[in-house]
Amino acid sequence: MGPATGSEGGRRAVWREGARDLPAAACRGERMVVVWPRDLNTYHSVFGGYVMQRVDALATALAADVSGLRCVTAHLDRLTFTAGIGAFQRMRLTAWATRTFRTSMEVQVDVQGEDSASGRTWQTAHATLTVVGLDDGGRPAPLPQVVPSTPREWEDHRLAAERREKRLALPDPVPAEFGAPPAARADALCLESTSRVVPAAHAAENGQASAGWILALADELAAISASRHAGVPTVTVAVDQVAFRRPVPIGDILTLRSYLTCTFRTSLEVRVDAFWRPRYGRAVETVAHCAFTFVAVGADGRPVPLTGLVPQGEREEALARVAWERRRERLGAG
Repeated sequence: MGPATGSEGGRRAVWREGARDLPAAACRGERMVVVWPRDLNTYHSVFGGYVMQRVDALATALAADVSGLRCVTAHLDRLTFTAGIGAFQRMRLTAWATRTFRTSMEVQVDVQGEDSASGRTWQTAHATLTVVGLDDGGRPAPLPQVVPSTPREWEDHRLAAERREKRLALPDPVPAEFGAPPAARADALCLESTSRVVPAAHAAENGQASAGWILALADELAAISASRHAGVPTVTVAVDQVAFRRPVPIGDILTLRSYLTCTFRTSLEVRVDAFWRPRYGRAVETVAHCAFTFVAVGADGRPVPLTGLVPQGEREEALARVAWERRRERLGAG
């Protein structure tokens, strides 16, 4: 996988505050990767978490290329999947910056599958991310303004502002609970957990765990919870409203916990809470909350109805209510 390429030819721009702003046409990048058997899930399609890692890597590389700064993902508005990609097929990722908000930049990433033998292409996924530029001290730093010129670029520019307003108006998420619920309730919610020491191999440009790696781990864990409840295979169709609240340094511990929040007819939502813990010590801080939507799939490849989950207590009722609101908003957005 080579560097992000666009009209700048993949060169890292030397942009500084006060320099000219950049036309939207120059704020584009593309990567092509081959999907290998090691990148597949148990259903012989590309693992959703692998796509998330590639999306995060391209979005942050694009922002870094046009700004000359280290850039990290601060928020994932939404990533939706529409189709899979098989082994030895290609995955083409195209990213473009839509608007800058001083120290942050919205980046859209489109993912397509390609079959080199037949020449067939198809839509696989689409994501909207917010990336932040960092100075040498790790503080947010100004980014170049993205200047639209075509009608499509102006429309993207306008919608980016609307998405930002909605994001800032979102209520605080239901707080995470590091302690596990009673055993009987943990089983009903299909609670799963895992802890990892953050390796240097998965560091972002700021030397902390990359958002893409965290999302990939979260997706894998959430899939276990989803399939346990469904009793059949499940596939990721969306991940929504992920805000990264603090970095996780290399060598520290990332703990993830996944559990059901709501079931619909043939789909269900699984929340994953990510926590930071120092390698030596007892402190615990929340890193992110991730909301994954899965669809249960039968042997014939069609969605199958699910057993309903009845929430118990105020917290579970609040989580279910937010899940329904998220689903209505996602379906309304098309």
